[in-house]
Amino acid sequence: GLDLCAGSCVDLQTSKSNCGDCGNTCNGSQQCVAGECTCGGNKQACGDACYNTMNDPMHCGDCVTQCEPGQMCSQGNCQ
Repeated sequence: GLDLCAGSCVDLQTSKSNCGDCGNTCNGSQQCVAGECTCGGNKQACGDACYNTMNDPMHCGDCVTQCEPGQMCSQGNCQ
């Protein structure tokens, strides 16, 4: 089923601008899945963006850990 939000019929389960409820917008690269704003795959929401915290040296293991210059992020750990 569809729901009426601001005069338009929308699917609250998949609508990025009406996710789970009218007017609830998913930020940045998040998507609406089953009425919840989420990041796909192995990605984690960090602010308005989604990052793979298992291999991103600027978000290694979590949203705030940055690897030192020259280090890589592998399996969520700076090396």
